[in-house]
Amino acid sequence: MNSIVNKGEKTAQKQYITMLLGCFILKNIGDKQKGPTLELQERGIKLFRQVLLQV
Repeated sequence: MNSIVNKGEKTAQKQYITMLLGCFILKNIGDKQKGPTLELQERGIKLFRQVLLQV
C-alpha cells in the first residue's frame, strides 16, 4: 500500500513540475519571441521530457 501512495505522490510531483515549467517556458516564449515560436515550443517540450525523466 505504501508503495502505491509513494508512486502517486511522485506522479503528482512530476505533473506539478511539468505544469510550472510549461507555464514558465510558454510565458518566456510569448514575451520575447514574435518569430518561430513553434520551434521554440517544441524545444521546450523536449526539455520538459528530459527534466521529467530525471525527477
